[in-house]
Amino acid sequence: MISAMPVALILSYPLLVHLAVWSELPVIQILALLVLALGLLLPGLRQGSRFTWGLFLVILALLCAAGYLDITIYLLYLPPIVMPLLFWGVFFHSLLPGKVPLVTAIGEWARGPLSAQMRRYTRGVTLMWMVVFAVMALWAALLSWLASAMLWSLFTNFINYLLIVLLFVAEFVYRKWRFQDHDHPGFLDYLKIVVNADIRKR
Repeated sequence: MISAMPVALILSYPLLVHLAVWSELPVIQILALLVLALGLLLPGLRQGSRFTWGLFLVILALLCAAGYLDITIYLLYLPPIVMPLLFWGVFFHSLLPGKVPLVTAIGEWARGPLSAQMRRYTRGVTLMWMVVFAVMALWAALLSWLASAMLWSLFTNFINYLLIVLLFVAEFVYRKWRFQDHDHPGFLDYLKIVVNADIRKR
């Protein structure tokens, strides 16, 4: 199960970034990046992982240096590029020859062996998410260069997440319509399956 605290920290990050861009206050910019780091690293920090604590201290030192040099705003542009690229890499890697597409692996972990038709479909869904994350990384990079900070923040901190939610719901509805003979879980159960699936093991 995923702990509530890391999720709450990560969900608060986009709001803090938008507030930081609007206020132009370096202290909020640093706070936003610190909250993101804590959200991602908190499980390892709680376990006392030396590597995680070392990484957290390095990030803390970099944030202090960025604050001193007054370049923190530029660090805010990195997560909306780097994070989608990381997800893109996970989905892309699962589509390589000899690998099981990520969505297929999650489905088989939750439901057992899938039919050939469903395996083809879940491979297509894996490809769809790979393309989505690539597009998100691309427009985050372009907007950081061509658009105002507020427009960049609107897209990367709100529209991106809204798009993910809409696509997730739309794919669930389409799957139920296309494969009406399958025994599909309810939406909340489906969401729990995706949230609880450890993609590092898929």
